[in-house]
Amino acid sequence: MKYFKHFLYLFIIFTFSSCEKEKEEKIKPNIIIENPSNDYYLIGESIPVSISVNHEENIDNITYYEILNCSDDNFDSFNLLEWKNIYESNWSYSKTIETNKMSENIACTCRIQIEVTALNNTESKIDVNFEISEE
Repeated sequence: MKYFKHFLYLFIIFTFSSCEKEKEEKIKPNIIIENPSNDYYLIGESIPVSISVNHEENIDNITYYEILNCSDDNFDSFNLLEWKNIYESNWSYSKTIETNKMSENIACTCRIQIEVTALNNTESKIDVNFEISEE
């Protein structure tokens, strides 16, 4: 009987601690990249960028990186956008990357990275990569 009480006591402790761990697990922000949807674009095309973020609580900060690395350094670019203290559960961003001013002899790799922090201190990060060239 003495061992049964110890076993019961341990069982209760493990049950409550597993419940607490489930409650502590925080849900991360959900990042959805609708566009760009292709891995490859032609020079001269307009490339749509559409991003949305949602979270069951509120979003705090979002950082958007856009890095264009081209075979001709004159077309390289780095764009950094930051939104702070959003305090909304849904957020979206859209823009168009224009490639009509690029020369025909180059090829570029574009990387878009989005980092999101929610008010509950959870973070999400996602990357999208695609190529731009004449063929």
